[in-house]
Amino acid sequence: MKEDNGLLEAQLKVGKVVLEQMLELIYRPNMRGVVMPFELNGYKYNISIVREDNA
Repeated sequence: MKEDNGLLEAQLKVGKVVLEQMLELIYRPNMRGVVMPFELNGYKYNISIVREDNA
């Protein structure tokens, strides 16, 4: 049960960061994307979010 809580907590943290940055891209049309450093349980990641052009 404890492992499930840790996984859920990790998913919530990642989801929150991604959602915040997606909203930032919506409100700043001059930004094309963002790369965020992210650390979780001692592991380091880079999360990239890039806006697609509306063709």
